[in-house]
Amino acid sequence: MKYSVILFCVLIFSGELNAGIFSITSTVNSTVTVANTTLTQTNSTQFAIPANVTAQIQHLHESVTGYAAPGTSGGSYSGGGYLIIQLNNLNFIYTESTMSEVNNQPIVIGPATISLVSYARMQTSGTGGGIQYDATAQDNMICTISTNQVNQFPTVVSNYVPADAIVIPASATGNVQIILESSPDLVNWTAADPGTYGASAGTNRFFRVRAAVSP
Repeated sequence: MKYSVILFCVLIFSGELNAGIFSITSTVNSTVTVANTTLTQTNSTQFAIPANVTAQIQHLHESVTGYAAPGTSGGSYSGGGYLIIQLNNLNFIYTESTMSEVNNQPIVIGPATISLVSYARMQTSGTGGGIQYDATAQDNMICTISTNQVNQFPTVVSNYVPADAIVIPASATGNVQIILESSPDLVNWTAADPGTYGASAGTNRFFRVRAAVSP
């Protein structure tokens, strides 16, 4: 006889998702108490990534164990698990082995859903005959995720100054003349006017901007 049971769990968070690193887990037990029976149970834990939040999978690990109650017979056990990233109605599946590959830590920007799935299978043999069975297979999954708000990244445009920009400080006094210059060799510079310039055959044309304090 074969049985299959699916368990489902959803993580619900109140308020906003704070940036940081945290873990989600998925655990499932499959227990058989009769002979010649196979039972598979599956558990799924879901985590929702809100819009404008980035999430990166840092770690994924799965382990399975099997045991029998004292004084009872056991059986053969197996288990496994995987991670599903659901984005734009598409499913992207990762296992511990694929996650262990170099530079294979997926990054996703919400809205998206991360599902951690684990399954355990216990199988007994024989026909009974007075033998008592109480065998359990247990599969455990853990996933570590780092999150960050998109607008928390340090990209404040108003504070950005290009390395080659000409800046007149707010504390400066007097008049400053902004001069555009042109050069064919980066050595000899002459004043130039803003506007449209045609290509010069066989001659490079470099431009620079500098500031000079007016007398």
